[in-house]
Amino acid sequence: MKKVILTAMLLSALAGTVFAQVQETSDMIFVEGNEAITGFYICSHEVTEAEYYSVMNGSKTQSKLPTNSVKWYEAARYCNERSKIEGLTPCYTIAGEGEYTCDYTANGYRLPTEQEWEFAASGGNKSKRYIYSGSDSSSAVAWDERNAGGNIHPVMTKKPNELGIYDMSGNVWEFVNNWKSGYPVLRGGSFFNDGGSDCNSKITAQTQSDPNFSFKPFGFRVVRSTIIAKDKTMSAVYNLKLRAGESTDTEVKTIMQAGTTVKILEFGKAELIDGIQSNWVKVEVILGKDKDGKDIRKKTTGWCYGGYLR
Repeated sequence: MKKVILTAMLLSALAGTVFAQVQETSDMIFVEGNEAITGFYICSHEVTEAEYYSVMNGSKTQSKLPTNSVKWYEAARYCNERSKIEGLTPCYTIAGEGEYTCDYTANGYRLPTEQEWEFAASGGNKSKRYIYSGSDSSSAVAWDERNAGGNIHPVMTKKPNELGIYDMSGNVWEFVNNWKSGYPVLRGGSFFNDGGSDCNSKITAQTQSDPNFSFKPFGFRVVRSTIIAKDKTMSAVYNLKLRAGESTDTEVKTIMQAGTTVKILEFGKAELIDGIQSNWVKVEVILGKDKDGKDIRKKTTGWCYGGYLR
């Protein structure tokens, strides 16, 4: 049996991290963290057949059914290929025969950790403690053995949960990044009931699978980290003011043009600006121009808002 190695890293225990703005699309939802878990972005729906086959072999389909019959390795490869297509840094590195490491600080797509998956399915900080993801009634939010008629259904055809995320209960089981006793873990239940005690669509539902086994009820959804690491090189998303201090009312040293590269030196206070939860960060300019097109002196330091770096 092939083996997967995942980086030993508890996201909730990371020291010196801040939240950065992800290149958002309408289907990526920010899940605000708390003292127990770091914030992240999660797709509002399970990866569809249209999305999967477009990335993996370039074929065109309009199917809104969740992709299915996939193996854990195939889900990881999809994440890497989609990251490359969108100009992002892949999270997974193939370390050997069937061995993968996962870089949680990369800005590309990956599978959610089991902790992230359950936090999002439960409604995050907006949780109303439902039994299913978004309701105490499975029929309201889940295609499962009680109402699916033994078939997969298009994504987003049931009600979303408190965060606006669909199908975290039912439809297809979703692979997560965690493995137990050599087997990848799946969460959320599915349309299919094989009579096993684990076949339900409650938030707590989970099962495991041989990594080389594909099964129609197996699918996945993607997440992206929002971590800025100390000493990491990043770029300004927009023209960004470099300030003398960590607030909007301090002196502006210069305005960095979009694309200016900086090195993260230290982290300041957290703040919500323009709907983006992030931290002020002290940076050192590596290469870039000011608003007038003049080169900014290398190693110029100052404070900017981390939400506008990527």
